[in-house]
Amino acid sequence: MISFVKKHDIFKNDNYALRIHLYCDEFEVCNPISAHRRVHKLSGFYFFLGNIEEQYISQLQNKNLCILVKEKFIKKYKAYKQVLRRLIHDLLTLQNKGILVMVVGKQIRLIGGVATISADNISVHALAGFRRVFNSGRFCRKCMTSYTEENKTMTECNTRIRSDEMHHYHRAAISGQGLISSRIVDFGNAYIDICTIQIQNAQKIKVEIWLLSGSLYTSNWLFKMINDKRASSVFLSLILVTSIVLNTTACYVILIKVKKKELTHLFIISISVANLLESIVGLIPELVALDEVLLRKTPLCITSSFTVFGLAITSITHLSVLSLIRTAAIKCPVLWRNFYLKICNKTWSKATLISVCYGYGFIWAMFPVIGWSKYDLDLNNKSCSLDWKLSQLDSLSYILTVFIFCYIFPGLIIALTSYICKKAVLRQKKSKFIQNKKNQPIDTLKKVYLRICILSAITYFVIWTPYAIVCALTMLKIIISEELFTVVSIFSKLSTISNVLINCFINKSFRKHLFNLRF
Repeated sequence: MISFVKKHDIFKNDNYALRIHLYCDEFEVCNPISAHRRVHKLSGFYFFLGNIEEQYISQLQNKNLCILVKEKFIKKYKAYKQVLRRLIHDLLTLQNKGILVMVVGKQIRLIGGVATISADNISVHALAGFRRVFNSGRFCRKCMTSYTEENKTMTECNTRIRSDEMHHYHRAAISGQGLISSRIVDFGNAYIDICTIQIQNAQKIKVEIWLLSGSLYTSNWLFKMINDKRASSVFLSLILVTSIVLNTTACYVILIKVKKKELTHLFIISISVANLLESIVGLIPELVALDEVLLRKTPLCITSSFTVFGLAITSITHLSVLSLIRTAAIKCPVLWRNFYLKICNKTWSKATLISVCYGYGFIWAMFPVIGWSKYDLDLNNKSCSLDWKLSQLDSLSYILTVFIFCYIFPGLIIALTSYICKKAVLRQKKSKFIQNKKNQPIDTLKKVYLRICILSAITYFVIWTPYAIVCALTMLKIIISEELFTVVSIFSKLSTISNVLINCFINKSFRKHLFNLRF
């Protein structure tokens, strides 16, 4: 389809020619699920311009209604040709003469034409002049197979493929001399008059699966609800308030109530501070500009993106190091205790480890600022993020490196440490059972560490994988709707809540301190 349109006379000679994509569909205003009654059935013709950027195609504001007609008038005239007469005239004028428009104070002439026409089976047959009956005669628009031969014809070699010359001959015969049966073609053909696009090459079919209408309706309802401005505001505000309350509470409890602060306590405080700043810096500007669509990146947008990205990588690095610490404490408790007392228990050592985590996160955030890739508008034009559209040449190498060292590598560390912890706990439990001849409970701290490691691995992949997949599909030039990107973007922001819930609030000793809290 794309190669055919590029070879067309209208589009191959003028890169700025308007590519019009028409879409036809029928619906019944009193019975939207089906159209058995057909009393108030309407046919609508819509169009959008293929010249706009891909990320704007799915927006409803870029889809326009050009014709709305009752189905009974189409039946009255037995074809779309009379119904589309004025539209055909305007399209031919645009194709042959063009229109004059003002661009930056200069008057230019734009020409254009129809690139594709999308419709369901019945509509596309009616538009192209094929039969609208599928239980008799030559029912296929691609070949000359008859209804009685449909179970015998398996490949193109066993039938005669339709061509444009054949279709013109059939239409001329049925409309003029009556030399051909109406079981092959039907009256009327709007395609021929709309533009010079060939019938067999220009058909683009819309597939409708009515059995999935319920699930499709449910998913569309969910996307619309999340992408509604009020609903988005509620979701983002809820995440922001919850993150501030939980992370602030965790920091307060550990700093005030915990007397002896181990390395893990300091790491949890650091994670909570990073998540707190991430939610404030990232969500507040997005809430303030929720009703606006960014037309270009701004210094404030880039600064917010730099801070949020750096803090997000910092949190992930904290989780990876914390998983390694807990694995060492479970796998080799004696060696870890000696190593901890000699080195890790020192103040400078704790500060160095936390500083390394922050440095690792913000080094990756700094690269787009100094020239390796760049920060650009996000896919939903609500904020700034990495250059997922690959508009800069070195963006691909940077994003692939980020995927490896900031998503895959930390994910492998978290997953492997969870597996090692589980194997170590099971092995120690089995050895105690053999030695004591009774199943004594294993150390409580090890059970807590094991549970935290497993939950950290699960939530890490559940929260970040959808966002990573959507961004990867975008880099592969697969069109992702703004609604889907908004959903996964909001979902990824749950990491500012999940980290503190797993590291603090599922811990029994922390809950005990929390219940005894006195402000």
